[in-house]
Amino acid sequence: MRSIIVTMFTIVFFGCRTDNPTITILFDKVDVLQVGAKVYCQGKPVGEVIDLDEVQHKIAVKIQLEEGARIPIGSTFVLNPSLLGSADISIEPSSDPTYILSKDTVLGEFNQNALFDNLTTDTAKRKKINESIKKIKEGMKGIIEASKNDTIQALRP
Repeated sequence: MRSIIVTMFTIVFFGCRTDNPTITILFDKVDVLQVGAKVYCQGKPVGEVIDLDEVQHKIAVKIQLEEGARIPIGSTFVLNPSLLGSADISIEPSSDPTYILSKDTVLGEFNQNALFDNLTTDTAKRKKINESIKKIKEGMKGIIEASKNDTIQALRP
């Protein structure tokens, strides 16, 4: 009798268990992305990052989707870095009627512009931030040049 109960429990527990699908995304870089980072599709959370690994000069990011989440083949996977916290991944779905299967591998893109998205959504303010960063870079170049010239003059007899 005990073995029948154990067998039935095993069939019910493991036979009805469904693992959520996983997808591996290959990125060139993954600034500030961490395990546990959220994955969004059309603004809705659909999963999270469960593993990061380096594979042949790329970063393999394994994500686990929520039950029922289906991603069309040809969708775009975008890594959105952040200056104010962990990065996230957004999926821009394609219109393909077929879906990516669990354990598939896809290529991802790095969204460089997302670094300032959390600071401001105002285009005028973002433009001012970019202009300020450009001026800072130019100023740093000037400091480096002046430092080089001072060093050269100090070394002359």
